[in-house]
This record gives sequence, structure tokens and C-alpha cells, in this order.
Amino acid sequence: MAAAPTFSAGGMPSFCAPAKIKILLVPAAPLEQAEFERWSSVVRAFEHIQLTDVPRTRPPPRAPVYEQGEVHLSFVTTHDSASAYLAPFQLHHVVHGVLGLATHTTALERVPRLLSEAYPHAFAHRVWAFDVRKAPEHGDMAIEHDDGVDDAFVPQSDLCRARAPGVHVVPAVRRDAQDVRWYVRQLLADMIGSLLDQLDHYVAHLDELETPRETLRGAAPPPPPPPSEMRLVPRKSTVATASKIFGLKKSSADKPAPSLRVVKVKADAAMMSGYLWDALELYDSILTHAGRERALAGGHDAVWFAGALEGWAVTRAVLSRIGGEAAAQAPCLLYPLTPGKDKDTHDPTPEPLAWRDVAEAYSLALAIYRQCLAPPHVQLEALRSMTNETSRDYTPPYVYANACLQYARFLLAIFASGGWNADAHDQLMYGGDPPALDTGVPLTFSEQAHLAAVSGIYRHEIAAAASAALTPSLPLLVPTDQLRILAPLHRICTLLSYTRLAAHIGRVLGTVVCSMLARTLRTRSITPHVAWDSVRDMLRWHTHTTTMPRADALPTGVFASANPALVLGIAACDAYGIDILASPLVHVPPTHILEIARQRICAYAYTDMLTSALGDDGRRWLPRLSDSAAVAYRPRAPFGWHDLQVQLLQDLVVQCEALDEPLGQVFFAALLLRHTRPTAAILDGLRHALPRAQTYAPHVQLRYWGPPDLLRSMQWHAGCVHVSLCNPWPIPLPLYDVHAVGAGLDVSTPAVQAVVPPHCLHTLQLHVVPQAPGTWHLHGVRVRLWGAEAHTLHIHDRDAPVRCVAGLLGRPGAQLVQWIIQSRVRDLNQALERPHASLACALGAPRAPCHIRPPTSVVLLLDGASEHVRVALHNPSDAPMDVPCSLDDGQPPPHREASEIELYEHEWLAQHEPVATIHPTHVSVAPHATAYVDVHVRGRTGCDWVRLQAGAQVATLPLCVEPSVTTSDLSVERISDASAQRLFAALQAPAPQPGPYVLVSFHARNVSTSSLRVCIDAGVRIERTLPSGESARIAWPMAPMTLTHADLVRPIPALCERQYVVPKTTLSDAAKAQFWVREALWQRVRATWTNAEAQGDVHLRALWPSNAHVPLLVAPRVHVDVHMDSAAAADTVVRPTIRVHGLEGAQSVRLRIEPRLGTDAPRMHAMAPEGAWDRTWSPLASTELEWTTSLCFLSEGLWLVGAYAHVIWPNATEPHLYASTAVQVDVT
Repeated sequence: MAAAPTFSAGGMPSFCAPAKIKILLVPAAPLEQAEFERWSSVVRAFEHIQLTDVPRTRPPPRAPVYEQGEVHLSFVTTHDSASAYLAPFQLHHVVHGVLGLATHTTALERVPRLLSEAYPHAFAHRVWAFDVRKAPEHGDMAIEHDDGVDDAFVPQSDLCRARAPGVHVVPAVRRDAQDVRWYVRQLLADMIGSLLDQLDHYVAHLDELETPRETLRGAAPPPPPPPSEMRLVPRKSTVATASKIFGLKKSSADKPAPSLRVVKVKADAAMMSGYLWDALELYDSILTHAGRERALAGGHDAVWFAGALEGWAVTRAVLSRIGGEAAAQAPCLLYPLTPGKDKDTHDPTPEPLAWRDVAEAYSLALAIYRQCLAPPHVQLEALRSMTNETSRDYTPPYVYANACLQYARFLLAIFASGGWNADAHDQLMYGGDPPALDTGVPLTFSEQAHLAAVSGIYRHEIAAAASAALTPSLPLLVPTDQLRILAPLHRICTLLSYTRLAAHIGRVLGTVVCSMLARTLRTRSITPHVAWDSVRDMLRWHTHTTTMPRADALPTGVFASANPALVLGIAACDAYGIDILASPLVHVPPTHILEIARQRICAYAYTDMLTSALGDDGRRWLPRLSDSAAVAYRPRAPFGWHDLQVQLLQDLVVQCEALDEPLGQVFFAALLLRHTRPTAAILDGLRHALPRAQTYAPHVQLRYWGPPDLLRSMQWHAGCVHVSLCNPWPIPLPLYDVHAVGAGLDVSTPAVQAVVPPHCLHTLQLHVVPQAPGTWHLHGVRVRLWGAEAHTLHIHDRDAPVRCVAGLLGRPGAQLVQWIIQSRVRDLNQALERPHASLACALGAPRAPCHIRPPTSVVLLLDGASEHVRVALHNPSDAPMDVPCSLDDGQPPPHREASEIELYEHEWLAQHEPVATIHPTHVSVAPHATAYVDVHVRGRTGCDWVRLQAGAQVATLPLCVEPSVTTSDLSVERISDASAQRLFAALQAPAPQPGPYVLVSFHARNVSTSSLRVCIDAGVRIERTLPSGESARIAWPMAPMTLTHADLVRPIPALCERQYVVPKTTLSDAAKAQFWVREALWQRVRATWTNAEAQGDVHLRALWPSNAHVPLLVAPRVHVDVHMDSAAAADTVVRPTIRVHGLEGAQSVRLRIEPRLGTDAPRMHAMAPEGAWDRTWSPLASTELEWTTSLCFLSEGLWLVGAYAHVIWPNATEPHLYASTAVQVDVT
């Protein structure tokens, strides 16, 4: 026996996995994780066992292979049974043995039976108890002498005899572990011998076998029966049916022997047992030229024929590794499908070229698998189409994808090892990443060319073989199967330096990983923190049920100590050309997975470039590049597909949100801000994610994320700096702590706050208070954006040169590194600094600023209430002051996409209901005197402060606005004259004039903490007391308003001067009519509230009339009347008459009659005997119309019959609706 080679086997699976016995290690009793890993590592040390050490009941194979042969083992601690349906077609997908480990020796008798019940398909179940008690009578104790040397170990075989069936106690008392290794070796050989005997028994009793069936949409296939019951019944389908898909005619004479499948499984079992010569002979007996032709045509047993080719290739590789006489004297060593094969005249392929036979076998197997892949309609309807009654043998998609990766692993091992040699044999046997490629830096083109020359394999051949696994059915596999395919595929592309392909696969892989983690977290309802053993081994992961640790508590030096989806995402960002050389965040904990992954990826990409040109000094450049603000804010040349980059970042933000990773959300959202124009959605997401991220990383901040050319001009005038700020983005840009920056004098520059509207050039006035007279040089403006560090804006004399480079060297980070190398840069900040303009400002003698003395308490208001606040301005100087005063209420400007109505509403509120006004706007303050200004504040929900600026000084008035009365659900109904008379009388209003009236009402709710009295003044006065939390419906009668058609279709005006912008949407005439009816309605109605302490206005402008309300609120110039009897009989025809007046100037009219019974839909339970419910006149011959139609009521009850006139006026884009008063008809 021997241990595995020294290189890491934590990467890709082994090519020779089909030749290995898979044994599952599980705790047989409660064990600490560290203790279980300790004893598992002892067992894992035995990677193979000599055939001579394995006790078997069957006769041993022939001498050379028996003396040199080995049984190879694969120990696992987790197993996914989702692929167990592939057995016995591929036996290596199931667990062959289960080994329970324990450290106590009692109460273990029932464990083997429990293991057999949990894993019924395994061939052997054992329990090993490692006895660690230090009692001399129970084991061979090592005695340490004075010279520090232990006694020699003397094994005693009777000590590890079975205490119970399947239970063995292993003495484990020596410090040098000689006892453990010796007993484990003996017990393992005994277990493998018993297991292989069971495997032979199982294979010997196999009958006709079915091709594995696979469901693609996540529905797990039924598990295979236990080995004792696994004798499947032959299918009833015919062979000829299978070939009709390919248009071939097959005769019954072409049907292959039904035992091909069983022979293939027996050959697989012989290969796993180490009987390689027997396996070769069995494979050779079924791999015939006739079978090849049938398989390529998609005939019967095609998938099994391809599986036999895979088995022969693996057996040939294992035999080449053994070498010696076992390989030289092996029978059937020649590739079975060699053209003109004749064993008497053809010698086996020379050993250095034997890999070509393996490659040819795999190429043919892949061709057959690909030919037999299920067509699209079967993939899309897998659950219905792929059943045991299907007459077609399809290749399971997972089998084909795994075969493609097997072939790629084979080629990669030979490519990296420089040919068919011992290094290649070990690589194929033990898997992992080839040491020649896993160096931490990508291979150069010369190194790739050298490996291709000595191995005879080119890297594009390996990539093509691996990429063939990306079939359309791959996304339909269950997520675990997708991981088994995508993870090795990503690693192969990375080792081969196919950066873009690896990034694409990594992006898909990250999505699969994220979905699995999110589903698991939702299922287990735990705090989402997932620790992964390695980014290369994505199938083993452990979920911790403890609370999430702080980000800086993660262990250092671990490349993938957290969610690997983030690591894959950062790698994809670098490959897609998104600059990660300088982090978009500052103060990220250096031990967080994002920072570790970013540094490792940058080191992998750029360290070799720097060290090759700058020597050891190049290694010190990467931390300086990462921490430099000049690198983060430098201009970048466009690279890559912008839309694809944006989509990648958006996907990563969504993945982080699904996994509850706020720091990851902030990181990728900050990259998105740097890479594209921000949107309100991005900023809203950051406002939610950044505070949560700061709970784990308290000091994390964004770098400046605003427009690089925000500052456009600077001017000095009257002791102030006037700066022009241009916001090219579609969102408002709030700026905090804005102040001028300069040199030459000691000055004070009070900070101000401002909001730059979208797509706007905004002028800001910054005050400079000198401490002494002289010349001060203005360099720029320092600003701070939300969530970001402060940043100084300059006006540069010239644009920085930006070079466009093709290929991956055109990535922003690669261009910067190349520039550093070519320019021999020493001082990075000085080299990246761009010349900027400076403005000389003459400052006079310093003057004391005006002092603002605002109220010390918060202004408490209810929504809609007003209050006057008096603010004192004190002049401490000896000269009079003329102080300009202004206010800022912090209300955001309308967004870029605002409609005409939204702009009008914003301007109306600013003019008629401003949050705050100040009087006077200029105040003259005498020396050492105090003047006052009055600030009128109006309560508005959402406004929390008002900022007063007096000269260079700024003071904030804090507001606390609580809600008062909310309104909703505007309703308009037509009422009769009699009802209107009664309502006016009840409200003690003058008697109305005869005519139509409507009842207007809305829902009012008191959401304050005190009782409010609501008053409506609409020509009639209505008062209603609303206790706290109560609501009421307030209604009043009114006559329709007189508005002409021209009044209703007027354009929406602008209430203040603004730059004309072509509207993106055109308002319809109906929308304009709603707008003007609302304006006219609320000009006639005023609503107020009062309580014991204050009074205020009730906001009514949010109540909009609907399209149906417009004809009711507007006095019609067109009158529609319905004339018919008030009583009618059911199932009889009546003839109503509709008359229309006032049609002067109308172009066309469509009349429609609508009978309604109760709450039913119009025209239900009624019919029009003449066949039409409406009629159209165009053009009109008169200003009056009369239409007599027929109507039949099919149900009894109280009916309402109304009529509508759709009138089209000149220059109108759509008809205007006029309604009649409904006529009540009693149908009996």
C-alpha cells in the first residue's frame, strides 16, 4: 500500500474514478468534527491495496497482474444519491462500502445493521472503533526509553478481531501510530475482499439491463433496487423502432447479442477489482466493428457500447501506470477497433504513444453519446417522454457531459506532464490540478507552446473537449449535477488561460451555487454564513448554525473561506474588463472574502507582469495600486461589452441580496456606479444595504461615485466663490459638506449642502472667510456624496491620455500596469496627478461673520398647519452688514422622466404652498446690533428640516411634522333635483336653481393623536368632528361646472420659467380633461381642520376625478335624454327613444344604450331585437338627433336604462363622452 502523491488532489476529480472502489466514511457514534477528521485522514492514507493482500474467494488472476495489480480506493465523507440511477451502467456513481468510525468500544453492535438500512445498495458495512484507552493490558503500549526511542511495534492480530458481526476494535495507543496503521491495513484488506466477493455475486446474477433514465427538470429518478433485487426485466420495444429516428432500416438479423450490457458491467467490475487482464478481454469481446456501426447509427445498445469504450480507456490507463510485465504481457492490449485488426500480425501500440489509443476510444465514445442525446422535445417534456416504455435508448445528459470532462482531464494531464509518463499516470489516477499549471500565475505563450510541442496536444483541443459538455440540456439538470460539471469545467478553462470562457462558466456556476445556498438557507431558516473548504472543491460545504460572525473575524489566508459565488463573480468581473485593481470601497476588512479574492485575482493577473520588469519591487506595487485614490479616480479606456458588464454586476447584486450578504451588495453596486450611470433603484438599494454592511464592517465607505467632470467652472466675486456644477445623470445629486479648497492663506471655508438637479447646470455660492489679507489660490471644490468619502474636484487643463489596446491587455488594470512598467514610475500619485487650473483670489481684511441665533427647540407641526418662526441675526463687527437670506427646504426636484402634470404639480406647490418662506430676504444689521427675520413654515409630511443661510453662515431649523387628515376615494354621483333640494335644505344653504346636480364625496381619516374638526367650504359649509383614528365620508351637492371642450383640451401650462424639453409621452385628451376638471373642482372647494391648538389645510389635490367623473362634473353642452315608459313586461319588446341636443360643430356621434339590472354588468339579462346596442352618425345632418330602438328585458326587477353619446369634435384625438340621466323601469 502507498499514500497519494504529494500534489493537491483538491481540484478536479480523478480520470480513473471508474476504476476505484468508493467507500463512504461516516461517524458510527457522536464525534467531534476534528476527531472524525483525524481518524478519517488515517483511513484515507491508504489509496490502494495490493491484490496479493486482498483475500478473495475467487481464483487470483494470472501471475504478472496479480503480483503487480492494485485495488484503488476512493474515500468520501459525503455522497449525493441523485446519480445512483446510473448504476449498474456506471458502477462508480454509487457507494460500494460504508465504514463507520468511532472512538469508544461499547454499544456498537447495532450500528452495522443501521448502516445497511441507511445504505442498502452498498456491498459491505463495517464499524471500526479506535480504542484510545491507555491500558497496557488492552494493547501494545510503546515504552519510551531514556534515549527517546519507542519500542518496536509487535502486531497481535487477535486484538482487532470482530467484537460483533461487522464491528472491529482497533488499538490506538502508540504515539507513532504504528499500531493504527498496521491494523487499519489488515482490516481494510479484509473489508475490500468481502466487498469484491459481493460485487462478483451481484454481477453474476444480472439479467437484461435497462439504459438509465434521467428526468431533467429536477424530479429525482427512482432509486435503484438493492443489489440482491437488481435483476431487471427486458423491455418490450423493438430495435427497428430505435433506428427509424435516423432514417435507417434495420433487420432482425442485425440485433446484437442481448448479453452485451451484462458483459460491459462484468468488465467494469473486473476493472474495479484490479483484474485488468480480465477486463480487457471482456471489453475486447464486445467492442467489434459491427457494434461500432450500429452504435454510430443510434441502434440498440449504442449507449452501452460507448460506456464500454470509456471502461476500456480507463483500464488501459491504469495498466500503463502499473507498467512492467503486467502491461507488457497483457492480452487484448491493442485498441479493439483498430482498422484491419489482426492480433497475429499487429503488435500493440508503443507505450509512449499508447495515449493515442485511449484518446481515440474516448473520441468515438463521445461521438456515440452525442448521436444518442435526447432531442429537444424529449428534453422539454422529460417527465412524460422519458419512461421505461420509451422505445429509444437516449444518452443521459449527465453521462455525456461527464464523459466530455473525462476526455478533457485525460488530455490536460498529458499536456501538463509533457507526454505519456509517470507524472501523467499519477495525475490521471489521483486527480487534482496539474502541478505544472497550478503555479499561481498564468502560463506565458512560450510555455504553452513548449508543452504542446513535447506532448503533442494543444490547449484548444482540451478546451474544445471540455466545452462540449455545455449542451442545451445542462441547465435542466438538478443543481448538484450542474455543479459536478461546471466546477471542473471552470477549473480546466482557468488552468488553460481561457479567461473569457472561464469567466462565462464561472458566472453560470456562481448562479447555480447562489440558488442552492439561498434554497438551503430558506429551508433551514438559519443565519446565512457558509464556509467552503476550497474554491476548487465546490461540492463539500458545511453550514454553521451559529450567528454570523463579523466580517473581519474570518480566518486570514483562506482564498474561499466564504461563499464561492462572490469569488467567481469577482473573477468574472476582471475577465469582462471591469476594473477591480482599485477597490470601489474603502476600509474593507482585509480578511473579508471579497477583499481576499480581489487581491488574489489581481495578484494572479498582474504580479508576473510587474516582477518580470521591476524585480522583487514589483510585488510591493499591488497594495499601493489597491489603496491609491488616484488609481480609483483615473480615466479608463472603454473595454469589453458594456451591456454584458452591467448585466453581470446586476446579477451579482441580486445574488448577494438573495444570500443576505450586504457587503457584497455594496461592493458590486459600487462597481456598477463606477461603470455606468446610476439610477434611483441602485441608490435606493445602496441606502438599504450600506447600513447593514456597516454592522459587520463599521468603517466601510464608498469612494466618490459622482460624475468625474461635475465641476465645470469657478469664479471669484465679492468675497465668494461661484462654482458651476453639471449633473449629466437622470437623478438628483445631493452634495454634502461642500467647500472651497485652496492654498496661500489661512482661510475658513464654511461647508454647505446642495442638490444638483438631473441634467442641469447648477450654480453654487461658497463663502471664504480670510484670517488675514492677501492672495489665496483656489484649486477646487471638496464634496462628499452620500455614503462616500470626501473628494476634491478640479478643473483639469487637459484630458488624460487614454489608450485603446486590443485583447485582454486592454483591460483597465492591465493597461495601468503596462504604463507603470513602460514609464518606470516611482511616485504613483505624482505620476497619475493631472494638471489642474488655479484661480488667484484677492482677500481683504477679515471680518467677523454674522451669527444666526435660531430657536433652540424643534418646530412641532401637524401636516397642513403653519407657524411663524423668528430668527435673530447678530452683527459682532464694528461695521454694518448687508446680509442676504435664503432658505432650502430639502425637497427633491422633479426627476428627468417627470410628466407635464408632475412638473405642474411640483411648481404649483412651490408657488402656492411652499414649505418655508422668509421675510425679508435682505437684512441690514448695524454694528453690534441684532436684526430679525420671519420664517413662515408650513407642515408637510416628509419634510424634516429647513436650512437658513445668512451670508456665509448656515443654520438648520429642525421640524417634526406629524400626519393630520388623509383623504382618499373620490366619488361623484348624479342626483335628482328633489334629492338636491333636500340636501341643500339640510345644510341650511339657499335653495338651488333647477337643473342637474351631482353629489361629490371623499373619504377622510384622522390619523393624528388628537380630535380634529374638518370643515368643507364648497358653496355650502359642512363640518364634521373626527376623533383620533376615526374616519368619515364627507359629501356635498353641487351643480356641474361650465367648461367648454376647448377648456378641457388645453395644454398643461408651465408656472415658472424652465428649459423646454420635448415630452417623452403625449397626454391624451381624456387625461387633460381630468386635469382641468380637477383644477376647476378644487378651486371651488377648500378643506381645513382645526383643534384646540392649531388649524391647517386638508390636502385635496391628490384626489383625481376618473374618466367617468368628468362628464358628471362638467355641465354638458350636449344633452342626452332617454324617453320610455316606467313599467314594462318581461320577455316583451319595448321601444325607447333617445334624443340628443347641442351638437353644433360636432363631426360624428355614436349613441349607445345600456340597460342594467341591479349590480349586474350592463346589458346582462336583456337583448336588442334589432341586433345592435349602438348606432353612429357621420357626418351629421343636423344639430339634433333622435334614435328609436328596441329592447327586451329577460328578467324581472327594477332596471336602470341610460344612454351615452360619444361625440367627436374638431381637432380632438378621441371622442368626448356625454351621459344621460338613467330612467327607472319596473319590469314584471
